[in-house]
Amino acid sequence: MNPDKIIIRFEQVADQSEGPVKRLVGFVRAKNMLKLFDAADLEANPREAKAGRVTADIIESIRDTPETFPFKTKGVLVGSSDYEELQRNRYELRFENPKIEGILDGGHNMLAIGTHILAVALGDDKLLRRIKGWSQLKEAWAENRQDIEALRKGETEDPGPLDFLVPLEILVPSDLESEDTVEEFNQSLLDICAARNNNVELKLETKANQKGFYDELRKALPAAMAGRVEWKTNDGGEIKVRDLVALAWIPLSVADLPVDIRVPPKAIYSNKGVCAQEFDRLMSDDRVSRASGGDYTHELHSSAVHSALLIAGQLPELYDRIYLAFPDAYNGDGEGRFGSRQGVKR
Repeated sequence: MNPDKIIIRFEQVADQSEGPVKRLVGFVRAKNMLKLFDAADLEANPREAKAGRVTADIIESIRDTPETFPFKTKGVLVGSSDYEELQRNRYELRFENPKIEGILDGGHNMLAIGTHILAVALGDDKLLRRIKGWSQLKEAWAENRQDIEALRKGETEDPGPLDFLVPLEILVPSDLESEDTVEEFNQSLLDICAARNNNVELKLETKANQKGFYDELRKALPAAMAGRVEWKTNDGGEIKVRDLVALAWIPLSVADLPVDIRVPPKAIYSNKGVCAQEFDRLMSDDRVSRASGGDYTHELHSSAVHSALLIAGQLPELYDRIYLAFPDAYNGDGEGRFGSRQGVKR
């Protein structure tokens, strides 16, 4: 099976078109969504799905009231730039660019549904507590795919455990024959995705990451450190990206920027929100970066900003070194103990 090519079968479906976008909306049985878990990912979704009270409530609703579940949730939103309408309410979807295509909204629904299916397939309700996020689900899903398929093929109950309905909305180009329409559709996906996720407010940093504003900063960091950063909401990183953005304003403040944007030095440690806002404004300027390429995220083309970000990538290690060495250096001057100073917090 080509993992980037799947067939979805609706029980009921309607289509609507406006401008470059066509919407297919209806109900899909859970057993007909299994290949969506195989192929699509949450890379296009600005928020990483994380287990919690919300997913627990979704699973409870699936188990206790499957007949009304599709009316209690807005379901899942999927985007695909290439598709084909088949017979019997079936649609073949092809995901060419995972940065903008795939699951655009409804990640928590997908996480809850997938966790429920896995628990039923393996007969292990402890999975409901062990799977904490989308990455863990995808791992467990791949490892136990044969058991999931066996569950689907062996269903004899009426209705079976995979028979519940899920609201599914698929966005596709309104005219596949027109290159301009497909191009316009692809450009609109990022905005649609961000707007749909705004009903649960996204952090400024998450939106900036989705636009590619942090790509050069990520490249400038040591690989081990870059992997520990929370680039998007709930992705599990322990280092907050706004801390790195605040440090980046140290070299940015002395760079010959093409746009007159600066932050007060005090804000670098006392108001990191302002640092993040001004960085977003800087990177949004056409003189600094522009949306281009197949994924329509921004690419940096200011050499001054690029040079500053290369330096910014070295600052976290310098920060850690100063943080560790400063107390001993202070204590060595014989003027008092670092830990006894009023401004020091353990």
